[in-house]
Amino acid sequence: MRKTQRMTDEDIAKHFVEVLRTEKDPSDAIAAIKTVIKLLESDESETFLELSRELNRWENALRSHSEGSVASIISGFEQIQQHMTKKDMDRTDMSKCRKFMIERGKSYLVEMEHRKCRIAEELTSHIADGMSILTHSRSKNVFRALKLAMQRGKRFKVYVTESMPDKSGHRMARELTELGIPTTEILDASIGYIMEKVDLVLVGAEGVVENGGIINKDMSKCRKFMIERGKSYLVEMEHRKCRIAEELTSHIADGMSILTHSRSKNVFRALKLAMQRGKRFKVYVTESMPDKSGHRMASELTELGIPTTEILDASIGYIMEKVDLVLVGAEGVVENGGIINKVGTYGIGLVAKALKKPVYVLCESFKFVRLYPLNQSELPAEFKYPASVLKKSGVNLEEEHPLVDYTPPHLITFLFTDLGTLVPSAVSDTLIKLYL
Repeated sequence: MRKTQRMTDEDIAKHFVEVLRTEKDPSDAIAAIKTVIKLLESDESETFLELSRELNRWENALRSHSEGSVASIISGFEQIQQHMTKKDMDRTDMSKCRKFMIERGKSYLVEMEHRKCRIAEELTSHIADGMSILTHSRSKNVFRALKLAMQRGKRFKVYVTESMPDKSGHRMARELTELGIPTTEILDASIGYIMEKVDLVLVGAEGVVENGGIINKDMSKCRKFMIERGKSYLVEMEHRKCRIAEELTSHIADGMSILTHSRSKNVFRALKLAMQRGKRFKVYVTESMPDKSGHRMASELTELGIPTTEILDASIGYIMEKVDLVLVGAEGVVENGGIINKVGTYGIGLVAKALKKPVYVLCESFKFVRLYPLNQSELPAEFKYPASVLKKSGVNLEEEHPLVDYTPPHLITFLFTDLGTLVPSAVSDTLIKLYL
């Protein structure tokens, strides 16, 4: 069957923008996840390698052709790929045979047992000492060949894909390890990365077709499983968002003055819940240039009946003396517990630290991103500037205004997340747990 023409990078970015436009106020990370699910539904990849390449292409398309937060897009893609491929699914039984073939089948099986040994014999001469070998899923022929090579004194290392959805690669890795063969189990999505390290790829086959191609694991079933997992993850994350507001309300006391910057849905949700629970407080909101997102935040809080004052970005130093607490959202949380957020957040953190005012960050765990900047200059350009600016030829980025800045962990008091309340130093361990 002829494949349909795949979507261009521009089409992928347009779909992302459409999700942002039509959905009720989603974050960039959620919009990226929904875009992945939609693309998977029409994807026609026939192998895990093809699908891995497509996922990378989709991510790169959103990073280079959309105006969304790159930190949120990256973390959204990493989290959904991790979440989509971290649980098991039952394998369909394809072993039914007709009764009249049983007797012939039994004799054929006996014959094939002898033939299988020939396959291993043929292969061993192609394995040399010091080789790194990649294999996918669990193939008895591959296992038998590697076992024979080891018994004949060959020394080599094996990488085995986990092979979702049935995790058959996990069993293969365990069996090879038990034989004493150095073996590493890898994620299906990391094939592209690991391929640079290997000398040889060994796979079995569920079928061989006339043109010499092979039939292996059913991608349609895997794709369906991934889509279902992705949709359930979105539902789960909607429930988790409420936990962030719940965690924060106990830290808001009557009579407090609170400063917030730009427009964060998590901060808005938390302040709304605190008001609904009878807390009485005042909020100062920075106008947050250049997009004046703080103006919208101030309007929405005022509509709720919360006493709100919109202030100039330049008046942070003056107003900080009056506030008891700083609340900000985050576009991304990096490995050391620092955050990437709307430009101006770093300056607020510095002033708050000088005046000993606590800074609380509210964000979901899907915004945790594997990045380790040490200062503003180490923040990648794609994080700081919109795609439209980066695509201009001859543009001097030093003369452009960044959209975000990096706030280091020593300026942050707590991070309120769907995983609980964290100190910045705990983020690294939390990231490790998320990606295991």
